[in-house]
Amino acid sequence: MKRLVLVLLAACCVSASAAVGGNVITVGGRIGPLQIDKSGRAEVLAYAGKPDAEVKERVLGFPAYDALGYECSTKEAADNLSMGNDGPFCRTIFIVDISSHKLEDFFTSDARYQEDRGVRIGTPAAAAQRLLHTTIDHKCLSVLKVESGKALLRISFTGGKADAFALHSPNRTSGLFHCMA
Repeated sequence: MKRLVLVLLAACCVSASAAVGGNVITVGGRIGPLQIDKSGRAEVLAYAGKPDAEVKERVLGFPAYDALGYECSTKEAADNLSMGNDGPFCRTIFIVDISSHKLEDFFTSDARYQEDRGVRIGTPAAAAQRLLHTTIDHKCLSVLKVESGKALLRISFTGGKADAFALHSPNRTSGLFHCMA
């Protein structure tokens, strides 16, 4: 009986951690199995599935990009972002640079994603600052900024709680997240 309980407990914990691990965002540039500046469109589709919307565009003179959006709407809301100059508005967006064919930007307000040190959508600002050992910048939006040589992680806050994650390439950007850059 003890052995059966241990086997069931191990199976439970492995599958639960794998499910969470699939949506972990790191300052090292990872979104689950994807890597900023390395993964391409095919890898994004293999990970996230068929997008609800796709926009190939350029904004504000930045390089052209291919945006793959999930949980999209034709209406702007507090928990979504425009994929281009005129929408659609999506809760999760993967942006692939058209010239390099590499993932350059990522945005999500989806609570299924979390930062690898424990920051989640809804985490209070004070807790996020403690976990990431940094303070919130209030210049454009309320944004917590963490950087590595591989990526720029941005976490925005509204009402004192984390409400979105953005991950950027340090080498190029789509220009969609000027306040979170």
